[in-house]
Order: sequence, then C-alpha cells, then structure tokens
Amino acid sequence: MRRKRRSRSKTTSRFRRFGRAPASFSHDEKWVAYATDQGGRMDIWVAPVAGGPPKQITHVNGFVFGQAFSPTADQLLYSADENGTELAHLFLTTSKGDAPKDLNASDPKTARAEFIQWSEDGKTILYMSNRRDEKYLDLYEYDVKTGKSELLVKSSGKLQLSMASRDAKRFVLTETLSDVNSNMYLVDRVKERRAETSAAHQARGRRPVQPDRDLERRKDALLPHR
Repeated sequence: MRRKRRSRSKTTSRFRRFGRAPASFSHDEKWVAYATDQGGRMDIWVAPVAGGPPKQITHVNGFVFGQAFSPTADQLLYSADENGTELAHLFLTTSKGDAPKDLNASDPKTARAEFIQWSEDGKTILYMSNRRDEKYLDLYEYDVKTGKSELLVKSSGKLQLSMASRDAKRFVLTETLSDVNSNMYLVDRVKERRAETSAAHQARGRRPVQPDRDLERRKDALLPHR
C-alpha cells in the first residue's frame, strides 16, 4: 500500500528555501520561536516549551525570512523586509515582543542584509550586507552592546564568503574562476590582525580583510578540494 505523502507547512518550506531553521529555542529552552500565518499573515510567534498557548511577537509589513534566539540571553533576531521588497533588514526583539530594533536602520534604501550567525557568547552577530556596494555582500559583525557594526570581509567580483567558524575567528572564502573551477581559502581573522604592525594600520585601527589583495600569493590559505 502506497503511503500518503504529508504536505509541508508554509513555515517549513519558506525557511528551508532561505537556508534557515524553521524554529529556534531560547537560551534557557523555555521558548521556541517560529514563523506562521496563524494571525492572518506570516509573523514570528513564540510558544512555551512547557506547554500553553503561543503568542505573536512581531507585526511585519512584508516577508519574514528567519529568526534565531541569542545563545545566552532573551534576545531574538529576525529578518524581514517592507512590503515584499526582498530588501531584508535585521531586527532584535525579545520573547516578550519588545519594540524591535532595526540593526540596519541607517542603510541605503537599496541595501539588504542576511543573517549568518550569533557568536557563542551572544555578544556579536555576523551578517552580510551590500550597503558598501549594491553588487557585493560584505561580511559585518554587529556588537549587541554598542549597537555598532564592523566590516570584516569585503567581497569582490570573484571572491565571496562561504562560511564562518562558530567562534567567528575563521572564514572560508570561495574564489569562482569558472563554471567548473574554483578555489577555497581559509582566512584566520586573528592572524590577519596580528599581521597589521605598521604605524598606519595601528593609527586607523582594525581594517577589513580585502580578499583580492590579502589572499594574493597566499598559498598557505588555499584549501585542497575538487
């Protein structure tokens, strides 16, 4: 007898498409956050793990692309756009549904942001944005305490971020040479900073990794792959 195939919910299919988990547990595992159209349109809801009715904590005017609780505090990051423009911003709220803070409020109107991950200590957030140049998604780190973002990696025509380590100290960059040929580079963020010993670098403070220049002739960073 052929088994009937179960249909997937809108929530699951949407977040699989955007590469994000369909739900997220709070740091104390008292709440689980997820997106649903239970209120009439897609929004973020939270439900108590111990049981009880869920509650809606966002009221967006566009699409919701994902959500992720901080691993250490009652802070929930979610991604949403305005009126379906697909120019997503990142927002911070809580399980109580406090007024959301737009992490990209000062960005150009044509900019978009993509969430990467929380740091293990919950102090920073990695995300990508094309605020510098509409053609490229650069890697940024947002400091939750100061509310400021730091540019970590500048993307270019061939080089783009593929993934970040859990402690956000190492990044894998992919260099696309053709449809069938590419290189992968492992960039150690700590080593890059230690290499900045000139007075000019010290005066300016930390600079972002610039792949086209920093990885030129860096055979030690090249990862073997096929």
